[in-house]
Amino acid sequence: MVASKMVLEQRQPLSKGISIEIFLFSFLTGLYLIPLFLEKYTLTDDGPAHLYNALLLKNFWDGNIDLIDNFYQLNHHFSTNWIGHVTLALLMYSIPAALAEKIILLSYIVGLPLTFRYALTRLNPNASIYSLLIFPFLYSQVFMYGFYNQSISFILLFLFIGKWISIDYYFTRRNILILTGLVLLILFSHPLTFLFSALISGAFLLDRYTYQRSGNRWPFMQWKSGLIKLLSLPENFRQSLQYWLLIYAPAGLLFVYFILSNKSKEEIYIPHEQLDFLWGLASMTTILDSDGSLLTQILFSLLSLTLVILLVITLRRLLYYCQYKYFLAFVVIGSVTLVLYLFMPERIAGGFIIRPRIGFLFCTLIILIIATYSSEPVSDRMQKSILLLTFFLATGFLVRQIRYMNTLSMEMEEILTAERFIPSHAVVLPYTSIEYDTRLKNPEHLPRHFIHISNYLCLGDQQVCLHNYQAQYNYFPINGRQWDFVKDPVIDQLSPKKPLNIAGFEQLSHGQITHVVLIGTTERDPKLTSTSSELASEFHKVYTSAHQLVTVYERNSFNAQ
Repeated sequence: MVASKMVLEQRQPLSKGISIEIFLFSFLTGLYLIPLFLEKYTLTDDGPAHLYNALLLKNFWDGNIDLIDNFYQLNHHFSTNWIGHVTLALLMYSIPAALAEKIILLSYIVGLPLTFRYALTRLNPNASIYSLLIFPFLYSQVFMYGFYNQSISFILLFLFIGKWISIDYYFTRRNILILTGLVLLILFSHPLTFLFSALISGAFLLDRYTYQRSGNRWPFMQWKSGLIKLLSLPENFRQSLQYWLLIYAPAGLLFVYFILSNKSKEEIYIPHEQLDFLWGLASMTTILDSDGSLLTQILFSLLSLTLVILLVITLRRLLYYCQYKYFLAFVVIGSVTLVLYLFMPERIAGGFIIRPRIGFLFCTLIILIIATYSSEPVSDRMQKSILLLTFFLATGFLVRQIRYMNTLSMEMEEILTAERFIPSHAVVLPYTSIEYDTRLKNPEHLPRHFIHISNYLCLGDQQVCLHNYQAQYNYFPINGRQWDFVKDPVIDQLSPKKPLNIAGFEQLSHGQITHVVLIGTTERDPKLTSTSSELASEFHKVYTSAHQLVTVYERNSFNAQ
């Protein structure tokens, strides 16, 4: 009775702290939804392309493809990057496209903290306060690149980790079905996250075996006497390994088939500078990891310092108390992730941007390590420090995100005014002039987030946008029908770095282009000098925005339906 009373008294500050922490967690979740409702669309790099291709997918399902079928077709190859497109397409049966995108983004902002907290509390139920550290990473580079499928896969990954830990290797039929279903969903979200889920669950399985065989000691500290003992596989480990293989068998076979049958049309490997490793992690919290703003530098430096201090304290505590449970798992996962982050190329096959995705997993892994080996219970002073610091960091990064999005809002609002001048059954040839290098603040060019904004202008009935980067890759649901979107030199001239060749597009499309839209530039642009005469002979100007950010030309012979 006395012992129970002492434990209860010891945990009272924790209970009080948790109530405050839950309130703060809920408050920050709601606060981080604010940027999603500032404008009609939340502008990201690839977001417009995801939404437009989801609409094309819905049109193919409905058979509403009289015009679209001349330019695009369904990807009949097996692919894994479909979950975002399918979800958006299904939502658009009942709500407008803009609202469907809002629901996807809202699900990410709410779902990622909740599933991360679920995984963290399964590792250490008394360390839920550390789940607040996920908020500075919500509007990460992965999100701002518009990687919807990858973002959804992170939600599913943390849900899978939490479920894997919570079943405690009690593989009932129900648990096997749930885990197998989660693994399949992760695969159809993104193959990279699928591979990481296999790495994580396999590492935890190996850790459980070595921990049971060696007790609460780091197994390789006794390698001379215990190597044979560790290598002898007990019956319970063999059964767990068989269940692991059973869970991953369906998704694993599909993944192998996808790799063998969907080779990329191009192989481009772009290495990155390894020396900028530490500052490169800033991309986990902001799209402009190199913008050099004072606010970004202060916030990221403070966040990095906080994680380093907490990690050092955690490792000292781990060594002092010899708490080696999960240690082998974290060593394996952390080592593989760090090596991949350092030595994987920046890009593979032209568009598969690697570094931000792996870096995001690396940062969240550090938080999980800190939480797993935190003291039980967390001291009252530590709770207050973490609450104040995480609230400051989370609100700071949120303010920075809102400020940045506000700088885009005026340009985006002006460009979107061109929507009403693009009728149904229009074939639109857009040309967008942007600045790729985020370090340059060139007033003559739009920021890189506007690269696919023309897709937002073609969300009406039977509207074809000829700028569609996803049509060239065989891991998206929509492909180009007539054109080689990768090798054709005319198609490549949609790049903002090159002049626009209207004559070439006219030849490829057999004169079906009905509208030309210039975004971020005008016909007076030196790169468009040869285009002006072509526009004047076949098209007439129907709209120019107030600050000439967007100009719409319509073919003289076009009759709106």
